[in-house]
Order: sequence, then structure tokens, then C-alpha cells
Amino acid sequence: MSASREIVIANGLPVGLTKLGDYYTEFDFRQGFEFVKAMIKVLLEKEIEPRSFNHKIIAAIHESTPQGPRGKYSICWLAVKFLDQLWNKIFTIGSPWHEVLSNQLKMKELNSRDDWMVYGSYITDVIIELSTNCEEIVLEFFGPKFPMAW
Repeated sequence: MSASREIVIANGLPVGLTKLGDYYTEFDFRQGFEFVKAMIKVLLEKEIEPRSFNHKIIAAIHESTPQGPRGKYSICWLAVKFLDQLWNKIFTIGSPWHEVLSNQLKMKELNSRDDWMVYGSYITDVIIELSTNCEEIVLEFFGPKFPMAW
């Protein structure tokens, strides 16, 4: 009997993860980022002020690079870690990405043949320099690289 692919849903919306059996097999950054934005309206019952959202994105990016901007990270791990950190900056309930981040993805190793290693500075330096529209920056940085299977 073969396991079927299952799109992971939380609060009626896809979180950007697909599961095959007990394992997560695919990640879509844009879908995950849109999920965070949608949950702001649902869980906080209000819009978040753009300047405040920018500050949360900046903080999440910095916390996603624990070895600093010169550290090398799996791009897949970094994208999931960023969403996990952004979620934790906004909400008090657990992130939908925590399990895959803790149990499946590796920070310092390739997680699939489509994955590659990237310096944290590739995103942190741009965020610091152009901190007025952080949402656009992270979507331009991560968006084209996903969805990615592993």
C-alpha cells in the first residue's frame, strides 16, 4: 500500500508543506508566507501596521542566521527557519513549520538535490540596507527558489 501526498492545512489554509506518509516532502515559500499574512487577520483579528511587519521580518531574518551573516545555510532550511521565526515573532501559538525544521531539515547540509548552500549575508545585508519594504525583499529572495521537494 502506497502513502498518498497530503497538503498540510492549518485553519483551512495551506501552510506551504506537503507530506508523504510521516515525512514532509515539499515546501512552497510563497504559500507559507501568504499563510502567515492570512493568519494575522484571522488570529489577531486586525491588520498589522507595515512598519511593525517590516521590523518583525528583519528580526526573523537575523534569528534565522544563528551563525551570523557569514554562516552558510541550506536555502531550504533558511526559508523554513525564517517563516518559523516570523511566526514566533507575531503569534504565541506554535509554528506549523516547527516539526519539519526540528526533525527533518538540516541547517548545514543539503536537504535535496535541488537545495544549495547560501551565505546568510545574501539576505541579511539586503534587508539591512533596504529595510523599507522587507516583504518584497524576502519574496524576491526566496520566492523563485520554491516550491522545492526533498
